[in-house]
Amino acid sequence: MRRFRIVLCGAALLLGALSAAAAEKTRVLALDPMTELLFQFIGGPYVSTASGASWDDNGRLRVSRAAIMGSANAALPLYALDPAQYREFMTAGRRGKNLTAAEQNRANLHYLYPDGVKRGDVDAFYGDPANMPFTAQQVANALSELVPARYAYFQRRLGEFNARLRSVLITGRRLMTGTKVLCLSERYRLFFAAFGCTVSVPTEEEMRRIRQISQASNPKYIESLAAGLAAGRLVVVAHDADPKLRRALIAHLGAVYIAPPKNEDILFFMHRVLLDVGSRLSRR
Repeated sequence: MRRFRIVLCGAALLLGALSAAAAEKTRVLALDPMTELLFQFIGGPYVSTASGASWDDNGRLRVSRAAIMGSANAALPLYALDPAQYREFMTAGRRGKNLTAAEQNRANLHYLYPDGVKRGDVDAFYGDPANMPFTAQQVANALSELVPARYAYFQRRLGEFNARLRSVLITGRRLMTGTKVLCLSERYRLFFAAFGCTVSVPTEEEMRRIRQISQASNPKYIESLAAGLAAGRLVVVAHDADPKLRRALIAHLGAVYIAPPKNEDILFFMHRVLLDVGSRLSRR
């Protein structure tokens, strides 16, 4: 009986510890899903994250102002890359490009790059591996300010991130150096260039033929349009492309499709792209 009581007491203590650990989670809101992935990685079990935008079923990024300004999240610390990104996201889809008073004065708004950062869009910024180490450092700094007691843990996760990033880069360069890539998404040009690829984007004439392929139904006509279009290059299309165009490229030019990361960490996303590319290269 006494042993049973000891077991019960031990179980109660364990449940209490688990409940306390769950209660210790710091909630953070990132403006975009890629930044959220970095907060997830660095924060680990001590941080609960959400994003003010998400990818829809067609791979397009959809901003939810309600998620950012709604009462459920209004008090949460919100992290954007820079002031320009915040303005761009908050005014997306509306005529005026000025922030409302509520948007300008949103509480707990923070920028990883207060002075601004040179970028095209979210995918272009995170598609360049050169941007990742310093951005991860900024995330670790931000979390350390929020949860000072976990500073050592966040620094360990930062070190792990950088080590895994180097591993991905080494693997990618061994696999892809010298590969010619026709990239239909300009935002991923630097991604493939970082792995030693020779990257080109379609010329106007090539884009005209690609659009015709996506609209045609006659197999022989499609074959004539596709002939020589890749010209020895690996064709890559990303989630930002028109779905009809994307399907045509995959079907008729054997394009590799880059889907947006969902339920995976940012480094696994890069590794997944490398595996998809490696699989396609092995069949050429």
